[in-house]
Amino acid sequence: MTAAITYKRFSTKAQEGNSSLDRQTIAINAMVKEREWKVVEELEDLGRSAWSGDHLKSGQLGKFKERVDAGEIDPGTVLVVENLDRLSRQNIKKARRWVEEVTEAGIKVAVANKNKVFDEASLSGENIIDLLEYLLEAKRSTEESKTKSERNTGAWRKAERDAEATGKLITRTVPAWLTVDDDGNRVEKPERGNIIRRIYEMSASGMGYMSIARTLNEEGLEPWGTANKSNLWEWSYIRNVLRHPAVEGEYHCGRKIGRLTGQIIHDYYPRVVSEELVQRARSAGANRSRTGGANYKNPANLFAGLLKCEVCGTNMIRRPSRSLTHERAGRQASYLQCYDAKRGGTCTNRAFYRYEHFEKAALDVILSLALQNQFFKRTDEAAKLSGQLAQATKKLETKRQQQRRLLNYIMSTDDAPEAKVELDLLRPEVAENAARVDELTRALERARGKLSPEEQAQRVISMTNAINSDDEAVRSEARMTVREALSGVVDVVYCSPTDKDTGQEERTLSLWAADNHIRYDFNNEGAIIRSWNLIPESMSDNPVDRAFSEEFAAMGRHTGTGLKVAQRNSGQGKT
Repeated sequence: MTAAITYKRFSTKAQEGNSSLDRQTIAINAMVKEREWKVVEELEDLGRSAWSGDHLKSGQLGKFKERVDAGEIDPGTVLVVENLDRLSRQNIKKARRWVEEVTEAGIKVAVANKNKVFDEASLSGENIIDLLEYLLEAKRSTEESKTKSERNTGAWRKAERDAEATGKLITRTVPAWLTVDDDGNRVEKPERGNIIRRIYEMSASGMGYMSIARTLNEEGLEPWGTANKSNLWEWSYIRNVLRHPAVEGEYHCGRKIGRLTGQIIHDYYPRVVSEELVQRARSAGANRSRTGGANYKNPANLFAGLLKCEVCGTNMIRRPSRSLTHERAGRQASYLQCYDAKRGGTCTNRAFYRYEHFEKAALDVILSLALQNQFFKRTDEAAKLSGQLAQATKKLETKRQQQRRLLNYIMSTDDAPEAKVELDLLRPEVAENAARVDELTRALERARGKLSPEEQAQRVISMTNAINSDDEAVRSEARMTVREALSGVVDVVYCSPTDKDTGQEERTLSLWAADNHIRYDFNNEGAIIRSWNLIPESMSDNPVDRAFSEEFAAMGRHTGTGLKVAQRNSGQGKT
C-alpha cells in the first residue's frame, strides 16, 4: 500500500477552528480513500502565510524537504495537499523548483481538488503544462486575495482614523458587555457590566481564572458569546476579559484585522472597570503566576509557592494528615513534604513539617507587615496616590506597548519613516512616565506608613480571627486575601531537616521576608528559634512605627490573642 503524508496550512490564528482546515481535511481524505493510500504522517503549518513562502523554508514543509534531501523519506511516498496554493503563492519559479526537486527524489505530489498526481516522469512530459497552469491559477488567487485584503485593510484604517478624530463608530461589533444604540454610541449593558466588574474584584481578591469561572457557573449566571457552546463560563474567557483593553475604554487599532499598529483610541468605549481595580486585578494575577496560582476558593496553604525544600530546592506540598485533627472546628490537620521526596526522587529530606503550627506562628510575626498594602482602606492621601499610581502605571504600559508594536511594524516593513519618527518621539515619553511611576510608588509607600497604629492593629486582629472562622464564607474570603498579601512580602520559606545554624537534627522552617531583610526560624512546633531584622535603623526611628509596636503589643495582650511583635533592631542580631 502506498504511503501518504498529508499537508494542511492556514495563514492566521483567526482561521484556526474554522472551515479552512475542515475543507482541506475533507478533500485530502477523499483522495486518500479513493486511491487506497495509507496515511503515515500528517503535517500542518498553522498560522503561516503562503504569500511569503516561509513554510517552504522553515515550516513543516521545510523540514519535510530536509528529510527528503537526507533520504529519510522513502521513494514512492505521496505528499497530499488540497491545492497547490497550500504549498506556495509566491514566485512561480521557486514553487516549480521546489516541486521538481521533491519529485526528482522519488516523492510524488498529489493535488486533491484536481485529483492529479505529479511525479518525476509526468513532469518531464506534457504534465509540466498542467503544473504551470495550476501554479498560475494559485498566483492569480493570491493576487485577488491580497488585493481584497489590502482593500479591507485600507477601509479599516480609514474608519479607525475617523474614529480617532471624531469618535465615529468603526463597527457595530463590540465587546459582549456593550451594545450600540441607534446613534452609534457605545453603551454598557448594566447586568453584564456588573459581572465584568465582579470578575475583576474576584481576581484582585486572589481568585484565579478557573476559580472565577467555577464561581459564576455555581451561581447559575448565564455566559454570553456566540462561540460559547458549552453554556458554561470557561477559564479562557475569564482570562481574556482580564486582559481586554476595552474594559478601560480603549480601542487598539488593527486588532480587528490581526495587525496591531500601536495606535490606541482612548475613551472609544465606555470604561466599565476603574483604573485602580484593573491594576489590583492584574497585579494579583502576576503574583499568582509567581506563587503557583490560586484556582480555588478557600486556600488551605497560605504560603503555596513560597515553601521550598532546603535540600533540593523543589516545592514543599501540603498533605492532609490521616491521624491528626485540627484543634478548631474539627478540621483536619496537615503537614508539609518535599515534592521530590514524595514522588520517590533523590532528595534526602524525608521529614514532615506541621503546617498549622507553622502558619499560626508565622502569621503572628509577619501578618502585620503583609497587610500594609492595597487590600485595605487607606488614608485619604494614600488612596489619592494609589489612584494616581494606577493611572501612571497604565499610561507607562500603554507607551511601552506602542514601542513594541512600532518596532514589530518597522521590522516587518521595508520602508516605514513615519513609524520610525513616532518611535523616536516615544522614547522620552516612556522615560518620563517611568520616572513618574517610581516617584508615585515611593510617595505611596510613605503615605501608607501614616496609617494609625490602632487601625492597623485592629485590622490584623480582625483578619487573624477571620482566617480561622467557623463560617466557611468568611474564612474563605479572608484566607484568599491573606494569601495574596503574603505573596507580596514573603520571599521564601525554607524547610530543613536540620538547624542550619547549629547543625543539630531539628526540623526547621526559615521564613525570609521584605527582600531578605527579615528572617524568622521556627521549629516544628511553631516556636521561634531565632530572628533577624536588617531593616535600616532610620525606619525604627519612625515614631508611628514605634507607637504601632507598643499599641499592637498591648492590644494583643488585652485580647488574649497571644500575637507576638517582632522588635525592629538595627544591624544583625538575635531577639
